[in-house]
Amino acid sequence: MKHLTLVLVRHAEASTLAESDHARPLTPFGRSQAASIGPSLTTIIGSCDIAIVSSAIRAKETLEQISKTLPIHKTEIDPSLYTAHSGVEFSKVIQSHASETTQKILVVGHNPVISVSANIYSGQSLHFATGEFLVLSQPADSWELALGLDGCWQVLNSST
Repeated sequence: MKHLTLVLVRHAEASTLAESDHARPLTPFGRSQAASIGPSLTTIIGSCDIAIVSSAIRAKETLEQISKTLPIHKTEIDPSLYTAHSGVEFSKVIQSHASETTQKILVVGHNPVISVSANIYSGQSLHFATGEFLVLSQPADSWELALGLDGCWQVLNSST
């Protein structure tokens, strides 16, 4: 049985000024927020097998800041994270990127799906402000099995 780790991050604070919602960059405060996540996650999980990030500029910029201190072996940009709203959609995204050897996954996305997924897996009532994260752990043989264990994931650390 493997020990799986899932890190959920809501993008850091973004500007309200852009040609579209998708194009909103981080504010200076948001860059600072995102930069502070990396050292925290490095202390908690050490490194990450794969980071799955929304295609929105603010999410990609958040991951860019995090990756300055957190070793990430592979990054995948997934546009469906930008539009995902349910735990089912979120689970499909994770399963589409996880391999048999993947043990640590970092997801940088948006509300409502980050908060919804955190609530489903942790069994707690959580709401993510921008720049907040949650680290979850679950022993399981596969991501498919682990993602079906609603409310059973252990919360290792949280900034919420």
